[in-house]
Amino acid sequence: MAKVAFTELTIRNLKPGSYFDEKTPAFGIRVGKNRKTWIVIRGRERIRTRIGHYPALPLAEARKKALVLLGTPLDQQTVSTFAEGRELYLRTHCAQRQRERTRKETGRLLTKHFGSLDRKKLSAITTGHLTGILDGLLATPSEAQHAFKAARSFFRWAEARGYCKNPCTMPAPSRDLARDRVLTDDELKRIYRAAAGQFGQIVRLLILTGQRRGEIAALKGAYIDFEGNEVTLPPEIVKNARRHSFPLAPMARDILKSLPETDGYLFPARRRETPFAGFSAAKASLDTASGVSGWTLHDLRRTFATNLAGLGVAPHVVERLLNHITGSLSPIALRYNKAKYDKEMREALLLWEQHLKGILAA
Repeated sequence: MAKVAFTELTIRNLKPGSYFDEKTPAFGIRVGKNRKTWIVIRGRERIRTRIGHYPALPLAEARKKALVLLGTPLDQQTVSTFAEGRELYLRTHCAQRQRERTRKETGRLLTKHFGSLDRKKLSAITTGHLTGILDGLLATPSEAQHAFKAARSFFRWAEARGYCKNPCTMPAPSRDLARDRVLTDDELKRIYRAAAGQFGQIVRLLILTGQRRGEIAALKGAYIDFEGNEVTLPPEIVKNARRHSFPLAPMARDILKSLPETDGYLFPARRRETPFAGFSAAKASLDTASGVSGWTLHDLRRTFATNLAGLGVAPHVVERLLNHITGSLSPIALRYNKAKYDKEMREALLLWEQHLKGILAA
């Protein structure tokens, strides 16, 4: 980033980009198309903090705020607005207690659904503000529930730090109800046939392997052994934080083989350093193309397991494929029975692909 001697004149004439002050090196400004944002970079982790916008916050006042922040330890920073509180919450509480993927999801929920509160003082946010936002999500009960939980955790943290009184005291907007949706053969056929593009390949792999959507979306070339026909997921991307290996049957292997060879993500987001994340819009498009609605990506996992059971696959083999910690094996059996059931899992997936071919050909 360029270094500039900050003056009112130079700030007014800066072109889009990021600049740091020659006088106060950790104090800078990010110039976008529509506004200029004062920033401070602190600590070994180079944590970026926004302190206001120019010209609403003049240079002299921005520099004073920067000097105060640079002399204040991160864990002693005071916050005023929701945006400031969210930023501190994510980089301290969430960074220490949550896995990276969970922290990013928390940030997404607090930014996407509560961004309208960014400039509002934490002490001025009421239960009514939160209820109005959550009521707007009632058409998507699961998203409403996740947003509520993220807000509740955030405001409990904020209250414990003395930033505000917790306004998130209302009942949850919806209940976490266990789903039992299993797709019919016709629905499965229509979805598989309509699945196209990057998201479509993810959906087909979910149907073929029964894995979780986040695990498939985060696949990297380094996780796949084509010679051994096996995928090994590292603990950091697996929900239960256990390394998980599963075999590849021909249809799934062909899909993975067709993807560009890379050590990075096989299904990258637009910025490429993160995995695919545009599930909502892509799922809506697939619903329209397939003519199937009222289902979730997780229903594919349940459909996979139900079909395997119908084909006579033993429950403990199904659970191994799904990477369930609990199930038909008791805790003692899980501890002492280290059999991987590789042969049985391969046979199960071959049986499933053969069955699925019949469904697609019907």
